Amino acid sequence: MNRKTERMMWLTIIIILFVVIFYLSMAPGNATSTVSSNSLLKQLQTVIEENYYIEPPTGDELYVGAAKGMVNSLGDPFSAYATKKELEDRRNSLSHSFGGIGAYIGIEGNTPTIIRLIPDSPAKKSGILPGDMILEVDGKTTEGLDLDTVTSMIKGEPGTVVNIKVKRYNSKEPFIISIKREIIRVQVVKSGKLTDKIYYIKISDFGDDTASNVKNILTDGAIGYKSLVIDLRGNPGGYLDEAINLLQYFFTDKMLVYTKGRNKQFNETYYAKNNQFVSDNVKIVVLVDENSASAAEIFTAVMKDYKRATIVGQKTFGKGVVQQIFPFKDGSALFLTISQYFSPNGYVIQGEGIEPDINVKPYQYSDDELATIAILQKKGVLYQFIQQYGANNTDILFNKMKDYMKTQKLQLSDQSLKYLIYQLSEYYGEEVLFNLEFDYMLQKAIDVLNE
Repeated sequence: MNRKTERMMWLTIIIILFVVIFYLSMAPGNATSTVSSNSLLKQLQTVIEENYYIEPPTGDELYVGAAKGMVNSLGDPFSAYATKKELEDRRNSLSHSFGGIGAYIGIEGNTPTIIRLIPDSPAKKSGILPGDMILEVDGKTTEGLDLDTVTSMIKGEPGTVVNIKVKRYNSKEPFIISIKREIIRVQVVKSGKLTDKIYYIKISDFGDDTASNVKNILTDGAIGYKSLVIDLRGNPGGYLDEAINLLQYFFTDKMLVYTKGRNKQFNETYYAKNNQFVSDNVKIVVLVDENSASAAEIFTAVMKDYKRATIVGQKTFGKGVVQQIFPFKDGSALFLTISQYFSPNGYVIQGEGIEPDINVKPYQYSDDELATIAILQKKGVLYQFIQQYGANNTDILFNKMKDYMKTQKLQLSDQSLKYLIYQLSEYYGEEVLFNLEFDYMLQKAIDVLNE
């Protein structure tokens, strides 16, 4: 166990002790407790600082841990205490503009790994590839670090340089790539012509200016089309106001959504304010999946309740609660769940999700095929082929992987191999607006709109 992992383990234990002792001291009828909660925390801090067998966290770190532990005791995954830095990171994630290198990062096999590169980004220009494993950032190891920590290490002021040590599958030794950070602007609303009669809009989240960006598309590229696909698959939500603003374009004089909670001051009802400009004659399909959540579900529920759109795809995530930000003087804040959403028909989204009007399942592998794919992933074969041939060169990938599996006596049907390459292209390749070959939900949307 490395020192950072050990430190985090003990910090977690300390947090739990803080919470348990705090609640024991506050328990009704506890006549033996004469120590105030603040005094108790101070005593705990003193004992730890004087007796902990290695250098303990600072006093500030201990109190941050106590605050996080208190909120965690609610058992609510959506309520959280955030430090000033964490609060800034949350806000930046929905601003769609930050200083960085332009790469999506994930944790694969406990190692931070480059997943996808934004076109024309500093990362792409520097020669980084999908599948590169990040071992160090500016000389600091990434071992044992979570994704948020690694991401914050790579982000920084535009114009500054970050040095990333990577390990590549076909390279014998790790090497360092120096990348000059730039302003990265993430395009979360994308659109284009699907067919001669159908226009397609993909919305990745409901962050800053999402609704106005969609409005620009609807009044420019989509004008004149009689059918519309709004793709909310994988959309985790974001700002409620942005979802409400987007709904305004489709309704007049309608109640859109209302909220209820224990504190009645947070109960609100939202209405359409006569800003509709999309004609009722425009046919609409909304695409959703199990990762469509929060604000994306609100938009979907309203469109479904008023039968303004046909909902196609899979049951949504089921996050229908409201978080209020309570800021503190030191720049930190509490994200606290204060109420839950209800659709116009009174449907509760929280914990339930939204059933589509037409359920469409994705392509399914057999159990044996899933085992084969797991072997390919474990050996690092998929990344090796992506790095060698590119994720978007699907025909080459198909032939090379088929030949490789023959030599290894691994079995995948041609159709399943094509679907695997389709997934690799979608996940690791250059971003494309849509790919109809295996996108059964989008195919169904076209059928519905053509009826």
